[in-house]
Amino acid sequence: MDGGEQDSAEVAVRCRRVEGTCESLMGRARSAGQIRAYIGLRDLVISMSRLARPLPGIEDREVDAHRCLDLLLDGLRVSTPAECGAPGGAEEQAVTCTEHRV
Repeated sequence: MDGGEQDSAEVAVRCRRVEGTCESLMGRARSAGQIRAYIGLRDLVISMSRLARPLPGIEDREVDAHRCLDLLLDGLRVSTPAECGAPGGAEEQAVTCTEHRV
């Protein structure tokens, strides 16, 4: 194996280890009721990558990044039916939130 192949193999091993650790951490958070049941590692990775690339023309990127991170973290957390943001009254919100927590 040349240096490039060896480096690629090592990167792949490290990526699998990080992925496994993240999956384990997210699984424990799901089990503890800390994050929504339907949020997966892919959702988190995509969201974080978008956070890392701010839109052009944003005047205060640091403030914008903090606000986006707050919104992302709030979206991951389990919420009460009243906080779910589903349209309709409290009964409809409770049903909608329950459906999403499968």
